[in-house]
Amino acid sequence: MASPWSESMDMTGDDMGPDTGPDTGPDMEDLAQFRGGNWLRQFRFRDRVGRGAPLVDDDGLEIFQFVTLYTHAQQPFLASSQAKQLLQAKLQETKDQFGLKIAAYVMLDDHLHLLYATHFSQGVGCIVDSIRDGFAREWRRLQRREAKSLLGLDQPLWKADFQSYPLNLQEELRAHLNFIHYDPVRHGLVVRAADYTWSSLPARVRQGHYSEDWAVQTPPAGVAKVARALYLASAQERHASHETRRVCRG
Repeated sequence: MASPWSESMDMTGDDMGPDTGPDTGPDMEDLAQFRGGNWLRQFRFRDRVGRGAPLVDDDGLEIFQFVTLYTHAQQPFLASSQAKQLLQAKLQETKDQFGLKIAAYVMLDDHLHLLYATHFSQGVGCIVDSIRDGFAREWRRLQRREAKSLLGLDQPLWKADFQSYPLNLQEELRAHLNFIHYDPVRHGLVVRAADYTWSSLPARVRQGHYSEDWAVQTPPAGVAKVARALYLASAQERHASHETRRVCRG
């Protein structure tokens, strides 16, 4: 079976394991583990009419999820390195709590994109709550310790709604990986995507799945399509944070 990540990525090399270098954010399993590891072999592929081979588990539950979180009123609450480091720590805690495998992430000043896989039927809302609520608690604690004024610290940090949908096809996985890693270039923050620190791309470059000059000449495949889908999704209420009470495992 072809790699779900990129036609140009070599997925047959030795497993390099989690990236544990300094300032790399949450542990990043090598992408090869998503395709051929013992964990993924427990899933089977089913045909969906007109859709190819969706990536679902034996209970018919999607295992790959794309999530976008925006700050409240898209204010730059994540602008500082300290805030981004705190959010990286919360990603790691959530990863450990829910048994996630993080395929890709990027954090900008006002939003987070995340692509993860999970091997049990845990609701995405519980995972989002873990990230957002955990970050908000620690961020406010930090601000109260350092701020001269406490005004405004009780305002919402996150937009109530969030965007989330499963990825069922290999080309969808490739497109969303490209979109996440190219996002800092789209927003004019860097010319070369690999130069952006607050992303999973530096870890993937070290693991050998991307070159340092990836997508320098032209935008990678699928980016425009994903951006369009997010634009359309923003006009709809996909999820609300005031849902009925959730029961979360972890």
